[in-house]
Amino acid sequence: MHSPRSAVLEMGVVSMSNRVSVKNKRGLALVETTLALAVGAAVMLGVVHMLQQTNSDLRARTLAEQQQAFMNAAGNFYLANAEKMLAAMADGTDAASFCVVGANAGTGVGGTVSNDTNLKTCALDADWLKWKQAIPAGFKSVNPHNQRWVAIFKRVYEGATATDAVEMLVVGANVGGIATTVTDLRELQSAAELVGGAGGYVPDKDRVVCKYSTPANTYEACGTQGGWKVDLKKFVNTL
Repeated sequence: MHSPRSAVLEMGVVSMSNRVSVKNKRGLALVETTLALAVGAAVMLGVVHMLQQTNSDLRARTLAEQQQAFMNAAGNFYLANAEKMLAAMADGTDAASFCVVGANAGTGVGGTVSNDTNLKTCALDADWLKWKQAIPAGFKSVNPHNQRWVAIFKRVYEGATATDAVEMLVVGANVGGIATTVTDLRELQSAAELVGGAGGYVPDKDRVVCKYSTPANTYEACGTQGGWKVDLKKFVNTL
């Protein structure tokens, strides 16, 4: 099958030859059919591309909605347990009840206690919120790009003095593999933009504006709106 451009050129060559034999008329009809098929294929490809784009947009919107729902649930969970979670950040007290990632959502068994008393952080994921009945059991713990929803809470300090304020960073943590296709990256970018001022991304490599460089020991998360940046080393100790 030819592209629309090559089919049109081929038909032009035949018609310019001015041959009128039956054999050549059949050849002209064949080329016309080829052109019709080629144009039809182009239209179909256009429709398929449009559908793919529509599906991509829908996935991006679903991703944004999932992130927003998880952010709300994690924030509400913290507000309901602020005093105890602050203690877990400070010295690890009762961290196993609040700062857990990877546990069984139905039993609360397993997983990893995820607090850091040096960074003053406490992390939890969607499965832990399910176990604590802080988010619906049907909520998808892993997004379409195989990333686990994780909220990292960090206690705010003024110099050496601890405050009762916290920062919350919600991330899609890779469970297996990294989203590297153009479609994946576009969907993630679109989802971040749909979230609004709170939405952002961790670059797949050093993007100059948003840096992720192992040699430079620089790892940032950057907002798509408002120009905010976060030094990930302040939230996680392994990158």
